[in-house]
Amino acid sequence: YFEIRNNNHPALAKVYNLIGVIYLLQGKFELGQKFFQDALYIRMKKLGIDHPDVSRAYFNIGLIYKNTKRFQEATEIIEK
Repeated sequence: YFEIRNNNHPALAKVYNLIGVIYLLQGKFELGQKFFQDALYIRMKKLGIDHPDVSRAYFNIGLIYKNTKRFQEATEIIEK
């Protein structure tokens, strides 16, 4: 666990994403966004911008924006 956490391993991004989904479903959008952004950072750094998991991270952040009625931001990030 310590090695994964310190190295921003892609497996940690999956965990962050799942935590973000839980917060999203609970309506805790600010917390969900934080975890989705952490997942996005790791995925971009370790997998590259064109990886499908990066697209999923953008989509999840877009869901946060949609649910908080930030529709313009949602559209912009989902189109990435």
